[in-house]
Amino acid sequence: MFLDRDGRLFVETFGEEYRENVRNFVLSCAEPVSRPEFVNEYAVTPASLAAASAEGSYTGEDVREFLLRRSEDCDARLPAAVDDMIAVEIMSEKISLTLAPDLRGDFDARSSGGASRSNLFSSGVAPSSGNLAYFLQCSQKPLLEAFANEVKEFLDPYLLGGERAFVISDLVVSDAPRSSGSLLRERRLNGSSGPVTKQMVYKCRIRAGCQRQIKEALYQRSIRVICTYDYMRDLQTPTVANFSLRLGVRLRPYQAASLERFRRDDKAHHGVVVLPCGAGKTLTGIAASSIVSKKTIVMCCNVLSVMQWRKEFLRWTDLREDQVTVCVRGMKQRPGDVFITTYSMLTAQRATRPADAVVTEDALLTKEILSDIANSTWGMLLLDEVHIAPAQRFQEVINCVKHHCVLGLSATLLREDQRIDNLRFLVGPKLYEANWLELTNQGFLADVVCVDVRCPMPPAYLRMYLDPQSTDESLCDISSVNPHKLWATQALLHFHGSRSPPDKTIIFCDSIPALQFYATQLCIPFMDGRTPEDERAKLLEYFKTSPNVNTIILSRVGDIALDIPEASVIIQLSGLGASRRQEAQRLGRILRPKPASVDSTTAYFYTLVSEDTDESRNAFGRQEWLRDQGFAYRMMSFRDILQHYAPNSKMFLDNGQGRAPSTMQPSNDCNRRRSRLLCVGPPKWYWLSDELESPEFVNATHSSDAENGRIGRWKLFSRAHSVAIDEAFQRGQLSLPLRVSHALPSSSQRGSAALTLRPGQLTLRVTFSSADAPITFGTVQCFSVAEGGSQQLVGERRIAKHLWNEPLGDTEEDHCCTDHDECLMWLLQRVGDAKQLHKRGRQD
Repeated sequence: MFLDRDGRLFVETFGEEYRENVRNFVLSCAEPVSRPEFVNEYAVTPASLAAASAEGSYTGEDVREFLLRRSEDCDARLPAAVDDMIAVEIMSEKISLTLAPDLRGDFDARSSGGASRSNLFSSGVAPSSGNLAYFLQCSQKPLLEAFANEVKEFLDPYLLGGERAFVISDLVVSDAPRSSGSLLRERRLNGSSGPVTKQMVYKCRIRAGCQRQIKEALYQRSIRVICTYDYMRDLQTPTVANFSLRLGVRLRPYQAASLERFRRDDKAHHGVVVLPCGAGKTLTGIAASSIVSKKTIVMCCNVLSVMQWRKEFLRWTDLREDQVTVCVRGMKQRPGDVFITTYSMLTAQRATRPADAVVTEDALLTKEILSDIANSTWGMLLLDEVHIAPAQRFQEVINCVKHHCVLGLSATLLREDQRIDNLRFLVGPKLYEANWLELTNQGFLADVVCVDVRCPMPPAYLRMYLDPQSTDESLCDISSVNPHKLWATQALLHFHGSRSPPDKTIIFCDSIPALQFYATQLCIPFMDGRTPEDERAKLLEYFKTSPNVNTIILSRVGDIALDIPEASVIIQLSGLGASRRQEAQRLGRILRPKPASVDSTTAYFYTLVSEDTDESRNAFGRQEWLRDQGFAYRMMSFRDILQHYAPNSKMFLDNGQGRAPSTMQPSNDCNRRRSRLLCVGPPKWYWLSDELESPEFVNATHSSDAENGRIGRWKLFSRAHSVAIDEAFQRGQLSLPLRVSHALPSSSQRGSAALTLRPGQLTLRVTFSSADAPITFGTVQCFSVAEGGSQQLVGERRIAKHLWNEPLGDTEEDHCCTDHDECLMWLLQRVGDAKQLHKRGRQD
C-alpha cells in the first residue's frame, strides 16, 4: 500500500496482506477511485474519515496508526495534508440527532421554577407522553447553544420561567450497557431489568419538518452528526412480531458484511449501502428492515419498482399479504406494517380545490393515506435508488416521513450535477460499497463483454451535422438515426437470435422519435414514458417468458428499477450526454449471473456511436466510471460487426462506406431476406401480379414515378399509397380504403388490355391479415363503382411490405440507401414529423 501526499492510496490486491488487513480498511476509510484487477486506487478524504468515525469502525487515531504501520512510503510520519485531515477529524465536534419522546415524565420536577407542562411550549399545548419529536443531543452545552443561536428558525423553543429557551437539560437513563444486546433481549423475555446508567445531556427540539435543514446546517459547519437508532431499547415504537426472514434464506457474504456495518454495536446506523445492479440490493434492504423489526416505509422510483419490492417482501419474509401494502395509481391501500410507495406520491403538488368542488373517492383516500404516513412513526425508511434523493423535488421526503432510521440503497452513487455529496446530510454516510470486479470474479455477477461500435456517418448526414446553422436538437436527431446504427443493430440481433437458446436483448434509445423508428424498422415492441403501467408490466412479463419475443426497445424509463434477469444483451443506440450513471445503470440490467447455455454464459453490452459527432466524446465520458470499476471496452468498427456477427448474410460491404455488393441474388426465403440490409427510405408496398410477361397489365396505382416499374411478378404501389398503407399497418388498422383511377386486372382478363375507367369509378380496399405473414401481409381488392353506388369486385391480389435493400424481384440496379439521398432525407423527415407529434402529445 502506497500513500501519496494528497491522500491517494494505491493498493496491491493480489496479496494475502490485502485480504486479511487492508481490504476492510479501505472499504471503511477511503473512497474508491479506480478498481481494476491488480492495483486499486483510493482516496482518503474528510468525508470518508467522517463516515468511518460515524459508523464506528475506525477512529481518527486508528486511521493514523494503520497508515503509519502499513504504508510502504511512510517511515515515521504521514504527509502533512493527510495528517492535518486526520487531526481535524479527531478534534471535530459531534452532535447526535434522535427521535425521542417529547418530554420525560420527570421533566416538570427538574425544570427551573417548577414550570407546569401546559406552558413549556410556546404553543401552550402540552404534548402527550406518546408524542415523538426530533432532538439534537450533545454533552457539551456551549457547543449546542452556539449552534442553536445560528439556526433558531428551525428549532422549537421552550417557555421556561416566561422566557424562551432553545437548549434544555435532560437525564438520559439506560437500563443496560451498549454492548449487551443479547443480554438485553434475555432480560426483556424474563421481565427483569439490568444495571441502570444515567447521563446528563443537553437537547434542542427541532421544528416539525425541518430536520433536513438542521442536518444541512451541521454539515456546512463541519459538525459531525451521529445518526443511530437504538432499536433494541425503543419501547415506544411497536415491534412487528413476524417480521423476520424465512427459514433457509442465506445472505451472500457481501450482503452480510453490509448488514454488520448497518447494525454495529446493536444500533441501526443511518447511511447508504452501495451494491451493483443485480447483486441483491432489495434483499439487503429487506434484511435490514427485519433486523429492526419495526414499521417500515419504502420509497421507490416507479410503479414497477413498487410491485417488485412488494413481491420480494412476501418472498423473503414471514409477513402476510395484508401486512405489506402499497400506494400507487390504480392500487391504493392504507399503510400496513410495511408500506411501499413512490417518491412522487409523497412530493406531488396537488391543486387546491374550491370549497364547493366535488371530492372524488380516490382523492379522499389519497388524502387519508398521506395523513396516515405523516402521523405514523416509522422504524425504518428505505430509499431505493437513493442517488435521486438529492433532487430538490425529492428532498422533502426526509421531512414528511417521521422515521427513526433511514437506509439508502443504490448501485451508482453518481450525479452529474455534483450533488451526490448532499446524501451525507440527507441520509447519512456511506456504510458499505462492494467491488464490482470482485463480485464478478466470485461468480455473483455475470461476465460482461463491453463493445464500443463506431458507425460512420453517411456523407449527406455529416454535411448536415457540420452545418453551423443546425440546432443541438437536430444534431441529436441526425446522429441518433444514423442508418449504420440500424444495420449494425440488425446484424447483432441476427447473431444473438441464432444462438441456442436465443439471447434476450434490450435496446436503449433516449430519443422517442428515433425509438419509434427503430421499433418500426426492426418490428419489435417498444416502451416509453407514455406506455401505461399495466401495459408495461404485461409487455415485460411477455418479454421474460415468451420464446416469441426476444427483443424489446426501451426509452429512459428502463434505466433504473427494472428487474429482467433473463436479459443477456444490451444494445445502446443513444444516451443522455456523458452520463456515467446511465451507462452503469443500463449495464446493470444484464449483470445477473446467466444460466448455462449451449453457446456461453457471457452477457454483452454494445454501445453504438456515430463517428465524427459529439457522441464520440460523450461515449468516452460515459464509460469512465465503468472503466474505473475494471470493465474493459473493446473497440469495433461497423464493418467488423457485419463481418463477425453476420458472416453468412448478404450484408457485406465492399468498401466500408455503406455500399452493398454489386451482385445480390433475390430469394423467396424469408429467413435469408431477414439478414439483408433494411431500407430506411419511403415504405414500399407491393401487390402480386398474376401475369409475368404481359406488359399490358398496369398497376392500379400506376404513376409517372420511375420507381413504379415492373419487378418480376410484384408490382409496386405509388409512394402516396405505400405511405398510406404503411401508416394504417403501423396503427394496427384492419383495413384501409383507397381511391384510384386504374383497376387491377382480374384472372378472367388475362391476355386482354387493362381495364381503364374514369377517375372516381374505382376503389381499392386493403385488408391486413397475418395468415401468410411474413411472406405477405394481406390482400388488396379492387371494386368498380356503378352509377347507383353499388360496388362490384373486379380483382383481388396479395400484398407484401418490402423491408430490405434488394428488390422482391430481378432488377438491373442494386439499391443502397447511402447512395440515395432520397432515402436519407425521407428518414430525417419521418423522424422530424414524429417529433412534432410527440411534442403536441405532451402539450395536450
